[in-house]
Amino acid sequence: MNYRYFNSTTMNKSIFLPTINKVPQQQTIENPEHDIIYKNKNQKTFNFHNAIFTSEFNSGNMINCEKLCEDTFRIQIAYDCEGIDLDRKIAIYRVWFYFGVKCFNNQELNIIISNLNNHLRLYNAGYQFVYRELEANQEPKDFENSYVLNEEYKWKRFEDFTYELGEDHRLKLKIKYRFPRRKYVLFAFCFPWSYDKNNAFLNYINNTINDESKISNIYFHNEILIYSKEKRNVNLLTITSKENVISYQLEPNLIGLFPTKNRCCKSLHDKPIIVISARVHPGETPGTHMMNGIIKFLTDENNEYAELLRKNFVFKIIPIINVDGVSSGNFRLDNSGLNLNRCYINPEIKKDPEIYAIKKLFLFYSNHFKVRYYFDLHADINVKGAYTFGNALEYFENHVENVLFGFIFHLQSSHINWKRCIYSENCMKTKFKGDNNSKEATSRVHFFKKTGLIHTYTLESSYYKGDFEGNDEKENDEIYQIFDFENTGRDCLISILLYEELVTNDKINNSPYNNIYGCREFIAGNLQLNEERFNLDYGLKRVAKEINQRKFWMSLKEINDKYILGRENRNNLKKMSLMALPKINKKLDSVRGFNPNSINNSIIKSNNLINSMQNPNVTSYNNRENFIYKNNIRNQVNFGLTRRKNLNPISQSVYKTNNN
Repeated sequence: MNYRYFNSTTMNKSIFLPTINKVPQQQTIENPEHDIIYKNKNQKTFNFHNAIFTSEFNSGNMINCEKLCEDTFRIQIAYDCEGIDLDRKIAIYRVWFYFGVKCFNNQELNIIISNLNNHLRLYNAGYQFVYRELEANQEPKDFENSYVLNEEYKWKRFEDFTYELGEDHRLKLKIKYRFPRRKYVLFAFCFPWSYDKNNAFLNYINNTINDESKISNIYFHNEILIYSKEKRNVNLLTITSKENVISYQLEPNLIGLFPTKNRCCKSLHDKPIIVISARVHPGETPGTHMMNGIIKFLTDENNEYAELLRKNFVFKIIPIINVDGVSSGNFRLDNSGLNLNRCYINPEIKKDPEIYAIKKLFLFYSNHFKVRYYFDLHADINVKGAYTFGNALEYFENHVENVLFGFIFHLQSSHINWKRCIYSENCMKTKFKGDNNSKEATSRVHFFKKTGLIHTYTLESSYYKGDFEGNDEKENDEIYQIFDFENTGRDCLISILLYEELVTNDKINNSPYNNIYGCREFIAGNLQLNEERFNLDYGLKRVAKEINQRKFWMSLKEINDKYILGRENRNNLKKMSLMALPKINKKLDSVRGFNPNSINNSIIKSNNLINSMQNPNVTSYNNRENFIYKNNIRNQVNFGLTRRKNLNPISQSVYKTNNN
């Protein structure tokens, strides 16, 4: 079945949400038991005779402002958790700033932000922070507490500024701007989206969909998953079709979660669940805008793709994880100095309640339902473009499916840079230099290890623009706006439909791979040859690691390269391959404590790989890839290494055909 691709670039970019003639009065989700919200000491207001500087609103960050002369002011921002007594040292993050300025007269001011972290490379690459003017008599606090349809698109990139590195190795931004009379102008590191703004946005969506004056087939439910340490709401959204809802039955309460007295989310039929989370790092606002694109897309009643997604899946969404850090204007940590994305192995309800709740919820749905995908949305300050991180799966056919989704996402989205997508073992263990914590404690890696879920991904986006130099397929080097982040979120959902073969479109059909089967064969063949990025063939890699003989793996790649270049000197090629196997067997005999079954499997795999490279019946590169792919699948079936329960029926049928 062919569906027309929803391309937001061909329509008015300011129209995304369904509208109604009369917007009903918003029904806010209150915090009935905890009405005391902690006040951040780093959000302050400074009054001067000609201007007001303030960060005293949600997500604001400006700790000090001093007047240097009549029209020049120097601002300092707070690092994460500054002013909060902690019993340990934390990394210093001075990146996120968000403040407002109001002049009493129409006047040009010079503003210096003087103590930023040294991200000189970011600004040298052309990064631009953002700004917007508020309406007359509108206060920043009131702006953050409300939501008006499409208001987010009024934020603009600020172009006319200079920067330099000070003697203290702090980055300085110098802003010159003519302020309108008695209107606030807001400045932020990137397009902001505060905790209060998110609550207002979700209430708007809820009131629009659940309006009693119209009939909607969308089931949208917003509830409190848990309270944060500072008693803010961590929201959980459920989005699906009403056809998937059991109207007379409610989902069960989980001990320690859902603190409101009665949980009213309806029970769901046995549909695959997709879990999506964002903003575990407060300053990564592009992740939130990707999330907003997902929410807007799923709640669009006029889009055929969105209708298919709601009909075939149940979406469980946590829009903002680190609600305390977002409210305080932090960049990476919560208000206790924790990087919450390194707390999933052993979370505690008192120490990190948000992570405790998300992990318990995910494991509940994995055990009692069928979780099909998990996405965690982030932003990366050091790169251009968007990309995905995946896990390294031990079984060949599972890992093919793991990487295949990312490849389809790359074909679908104009923002995904395939060269940066990594699905390796190293990507599951590396440590972040800021806190020295391993990625094994992230949601992506930990959820995979606990459940074996194939499709668990981290989706990262640049803060400012794409980077596709040397890639003839994509030409997208423009500065990112909010709708670019939102389109990346939408393309992620459309990629699910393409991968599940619920729809097809020209981006797949007109590609060099023709269809999803061609994509699958291409990925399977390339995974055999690219150990660094994809880290696929565990049998061969385990042998190479155990016997400390990387020359064997390199010799296979050398054989393959010579075969591709023209298949010359076939006799010499055969001689090279035959010389390689005795060396391997000799080394294997000297290994102590190595699993014999793993050795046998690896030898058979290596034999099949070499035979496939020498087979005279293989007449083309694509056929050779298919031949290698079939051999690997056949080996894994014979040795009982496959786990088909997590594969979709279409993939199972393909493997069955290949096996025969």
